[in-house]
Amino acid sequence: MKKIILFLLFITYPIQFALASFLDNSSTYIKLSSSITSEQYINKKSTKVLRYDPPFYIIQGNFILNDFDEDFIYCGTYNFYYDIEKQEMKAKLISTSVYDKAGNLIESEKVSHPFIETVNWDTSLWHFGNAYFFCAYNMFFDPFLNYKYDIKV
Repeated sequence: MKKIILFLLFITYPIQFALASFLDNSSTYIKLSSSITSEQYINKKSTKVLRYDPPFYIIQGNFILNDFDEDFIYCGTYNFYYDIEKQEMKAKLISTSVYDKAGNLIESEKVSHPFIETVNWDTSLWHFGNAYFFCAYNMFFDPFLNYKYDIKV
């Protein structure tokens, strides 16, 4: 019986180790969503406040996609633009990177002609923008989320 248990441990341990990625460091990376083929994270330590001029804010952060189908990790660096009075959010992709599961950089490039796009409330970017606003100011950009999670503004 002891041999069977040891055999199973030696088989399962390397498999679990191989499935791990640098995103498993939960103190830095926050998983916001997942599906059958991917996980989406933010890098809490990448939060940079570029503009603080209420009601206008600009925060830079990384959108991370762990794609199990292609076995790569994609990272997009975005500037999020906020007008808290109008409840309007915009985003601009400024650079992209591709990593292997160990966190080794494979490819990186700046977006040659970045443009600012309006972010709709029912998109992944809306949730990422809210998460970065929370990382910067301990409150969400979306007042409904502040109410839902009982955050005093």
